[in-house]
Amino acid sequence: MRAAVVGCCALALLVTRAGQGAEFQGKPLFTLHSAQVYEYGVPLGLLSIAKDWSVATDGSTSSIARYGTPQGGFGPFVLARLNPAPANVFQGLTASFALARVGSLTGDCSAYQVPAGQSYRIEVTWYGRNGRTNHFVVASDFTAPCAPEMLTLLNAVASFEHVMVDPILPVRNFIVTTLEEANP
Repeated sequence: MRAAVVGCCALALLVTRAGQGAEFQGKPLFTLHSAQVYEYGVPLGLLSIAKDWSVATDGSTSSIARYGTPQGGFGPFVLARLNPAPANVFQGLTASFALARVGSLTGDCSAYQVPAGQSYRIEVTWYGRNGRTNHFVVASDFTAPCAPEMLTLLNAVASFEHVMVDPILPVRNFIVTTLEEANP
């Protein structure tokens, strides 16, 4: 059974408050769309989360997260934020770009396995210097394992996301926990 998670459109057009759109404060650096379905436990069961977030070169972060159960018994809830990233959090993310050689990464790989009924899909777009971009996808339905460089980047992205995107969501950070369990 495949749970459907509805995605969002371009991150620069995120709705942060009713009728207002968020825009980059600086030049675009990084955007991410993720959709996850995982077992949250009693009484919710499977929980669907869709996140769209962006970071500008000045550290400003715009995000929206939607979550609810695939069966419709919980949610949907939406959390939108527009915040500057603390310097140490932003530097941790940008330092990972060089370590992972993000401009040359390719996706179509799986970072970790999930049980039947659960899934994840992470789409990343990175904006480099002189108009360079790179877009890649990591998802549970790919069979090839991700390269160590991709896992380095995903760990940094998950840490940044935990602080800037969902610090108050009533769910644990699934990606960080799963990557830590898969790569001790």
